Amino acid sequence: MKLFYLLCVTCMLSCSTYKIDNDENFENYYPKMKGRVSEVKVETETYSNDSIITYYFNKNKKPIKAILNSINHSVDTVSYEYVKNRLVKRTTKKNYGIFKTEFYYDNSKKLIKRKYINNGELGFETFLFYNRKNSIIEIKNDFIEPKRTQSEKINIDYKNRTIDIVSYENDKRSSDVTMRKYYDKKGNIYKSEFIYNEARKNNSRFSLLSYNKYGQIECTKHYSSGKQKDITCNKYTYDKKGNIITEEIFYNENLSERTKYQIKYK
Repeated sequence: MKLFYLLCVTCMLSCSTYKIDNDENFENYYPKMKGRVSEVKVETETYSNDSIITYYFNKNKKPIKAILNSINHSVDTVSYEYVKNRLVKRTTKKNYGIFKTEFYYDNSKKLIKRKYINNGELGFETFLFYNRKNSIIEIKNDFIEPKRTQSEKINIDYKNRTIDIVSYENDKRSSDVTMRKYYDKKGNIYKSEFIYNEARKNNSRFSLLSYNKYGQIECTKHYSSGKQKDITCNKYTYDKKGNIITEEIFYNENLSERTKYQIKYK
């Protein structure tokens, strides 16, 4: 997927245990490729910004380096460090500083903490909590300055294949909105809904998602007050190995973004 979707909120579920990954799972920072890939050059064109990202992979198909060139000629370099095939550090070098993320795991290899270090100073820490089925049920951010806590609590309904996400700040609910996601038997989100309290129930919004035969999102229809407001559709082309080589995004039938993938195989 393109950079826009790589950085968005993603919830991946297994069909049986509904294992939910948080929005910054490091696996979502680069394209998942089939075959023995050594390098991927990603060129994204939008109405407001163009960028080129080049990813370099190790033998385990994990990224070891990424270089981002943006339209304003700035160059960001990202390096990845692993221990036993698990990401332990991601370092981003920008023209205005160095930003590091450190990853910590428990004995069962679950990610339990991340540290965000900006120019040598700890910015905040993220803690992840799991239930007995190894699904994430809370993501908690502890900020250093000013000292405060933000968290997302996740309620999982395995029988009805839904999750509810509620935001808190300093242990108090910070919003009257609940985000609910509905999953099919394959673990794909087919509906995403913002549910407001009784006083604002008319503001509730939802989106319906459809997928192509390869499992990529094909169209997302957005509704407000029961009426469709807009639609976003994706069109893909693939190479012989089944990897995406072009992706186009159409907003209300108008092309808004195009991404090309130049893949080098070993």
